[in-house]
Amino acid sequence: MGVTGILLANLITALAFAVYTGIVFFPKIRLAFNKSQSVETLKYSLPLIPHTLSFWAINMMDRVLMNNLSNAAATGIYSVGNQVGSTMNVVSSSVNQAYSPWFYDVIRNPEKNTAVVISMTRKLASLYCLIALTLSLFSQEAIALLTNAKYHDSWMVIPVVAFGCVFLGYYHFFANVILLEKKTKALAVISVCTGIISIAMNVLLIPAFGGMGAAFAGTISYTITSFAAFFVARNMRPDIRFRALEMYSLLFFMAGISGVSYLGSFMPVVFFLAVKILLLLAVVGFLTYKNKKELKQLWLKTRLKWQKENQVVLSSN
Repeated sequence: MGVTGILLANLITALAFAVYTGIVFFPKIRLAFNKSQSVETLKYSLPLIPHTLSFWAINMMDRVLMNNLSNAAATGIYSVGNQVGSTMNVVSSSVNQAYSPWFYDVIRNPEKNTAVVISMTRKLASLYCLIALTLSLFSQEAIALLTNAKYHDSWMVIPVVAFGCVFLGYYHFFANVILLEKKTKALAVISVCTGIISIAMNVLLIPAFGGMGAAFAGTISYTITSFAAFFVARNMRPDIRFRALEMYSLLFFMAGISGVSYLGSFMPVVFFLAVKILLLLAVVGFLTYKNKKELKQLWLKTRLKWQKENQVVLSSN
């Protein structure tokens, strides 16, 4: 059934889960209408509709515009690289699904836990940058393994897309503060403005630079989104002082290092691969040294947990 089969598969899956949800929940709940609660819910949720649509525009309009402003072949090559680079977005979104409830829980006691939140965001920022750097340095090898020869040039957009997604990962940290304060209108304004900027940047850059123009348009949009969310969150909750200078400095530093991936044409293949491996090991060593206290504490906690679990197993035997 081609593309229709993909859409039908998604529809069947959604319907199956809807039926399952109804079977599980309807015996346990009573349907009722609460006007005041409904008004409060709509005030919170309605601004998230343009917010979500704007992010859809940023994520999808690059390919739509590229298909119109360039050609289908170039769009296909760009789409492959964009999909691989956007793996970083999957990572940050997945982490945020765990981070968000944890953040809303611990921030109930800001005097005690604000420092913990700031420390956690700094660690996650380092993790995002390290993953994006790894993906960028070995993007050419990954594309060579995953695709046939006609898509091999798609690796060139991966470093730009990956670090653009890191900016989006930072955005999640700050957006959680805005959502905590129930200022969803602010998120809508940010996302709508950056959505418009994204479309304009794509129109300007794609004719001149093709896929790289589309990649930079998305990254510029995510950068603006991230900075705007940071300043709004900082204004709403000045007590949550994210170490933004350190986080963004690390991001730009790592993005600069990822530029090494474009130097392959000047070196023998084996030598270039060795350089990238050594460079990545140096960065890992730097981050390990920088976070050695936290890593040592994590190791001690993990070892203590293992010892307790082994004692329980031995005692039960």
